[in-house]
Amino acid sequence: MSSRGRLCITFLAITAVLGTTLGTTSDSSARVAHVAASPLLNVAAVGGVVVSADGRIHCPPHCSAAYPLGALVTLSPTEPFSSHWIKGCVGTAPQCLVGISGPISVRARLARKPVNVGVGVSGFGTVVSSPAGLACGIANGPCSAKFGEGSTVTLIPYGAPGVSLGAWRGPCSSAGTGPCKVLVGATTEVTAAFPHALVAARNSTAAVDHTLTVNLANGSISSSPPGINCPPVCSAPFPEGSIVVLSGAGDYEWGGDCHGSTASCAVFLDADDFVTAGQFVTTGLVCCGVNITVSGHGLVTGGKIRCSGTTGTVFGCQTMVPPNETVVLRAKASHHHRLLRWSGGYCRGRRLKCTVLVEDAVNLEAVFR
Repeated sequence: MSSRGRLCITFLAITAVLGTTLGTTSDSSARVAHVAASPLLNVAAVGGVVVSADGRIHCPPHCSAAYPLGALVTLSPTEPFSSHWIKGCVGTAPQCLVGISGPISVRARLARKPVNVGVGVSGFGTVVSSPAGLACGIANGPCSAKFGEGSTVTLIPYGAPGVSLGAWRGPCSSAGTGPCKVLVGATTEVTAAFPHALVAARNSTAAVDHTLTVNLANGSISSSPPGINCPPVCSAPFPEGSIVVLSGAGDYEWGGDCHGSTASCAVFLDADDFVTAGQFVTTGLVCCGVNITVSGHGLVTGGKIRCSGTTGTVFGCQTMVPPNETVVLRAKASHHHRLLRWSGGYCRGRRLKCTVLVEDAVNLEAVFR
């Protein structure tokens, strides 16, 4: 073969190698550019499940997804949990809105919201809860306790010797005279009426009336079935074996034959009975929680609030204020970052100053990137 032929073959080989190398380099660069343009959002959830609004994250088990730069991703727990966002987002807002400006990790510590469960008990018996917390009645234990919203609490009636539960009222009305399972909601109150031991042992079948008397400290109480409308009518006769429900507006501290701090008390009338009641009076001085969540590199301050998305803790992101008080919040972005938006309905747009009139609980989020 001539030298010219060998030179041609060598040139073609070099061209082929260079073409392959350049093609490989180009493909790798494209993949790197694609990865850089779609950074990963990683989520860690402790105590519950966190999902994204678009369904791509359901953690656990699916705890990461790639999103394009500039995307906004809303994260929230699947159940009515109390949310403590402790990384990526910092705060206690129900949701975390993440602005994607690069790879980011978000961590949430979740717990069911504590909700008060109240029990009112009359007669010779006690109602006990499982899980433990309530032991209301002649045992003189607690008649209210907090349980996780959405959880199930079993209420178990225990009568004195020779006595069984007369009736449930409230969410347990259809449970007969045995244990009752209650799904804990925003407000949960149950009443239980037991007979009286001495009368329960009596074998008389005579049709008689018994008088129920209410000693009222304040407020107003009425009965079902009708008969008491106190004041002015604070005493009335009812047939033996009647279940009389006493109730008023708001919660009452019950005494006499009733135990508990509920809106109502049910009484099983198998003897003349006496009940005391006093309405709780609230001052209304402090009622409203202000909860701030910060996502990204920024800080929100105002009053006792100092909430940072990178160095803060949830304790700096929440405070209590009186109703109708005005709170001025200020957002400050870190160097080379900016406020992207407010979320929550009280503040809008990208204004760095936000004035909130607090009339109820306030949940706000500031998103920086």
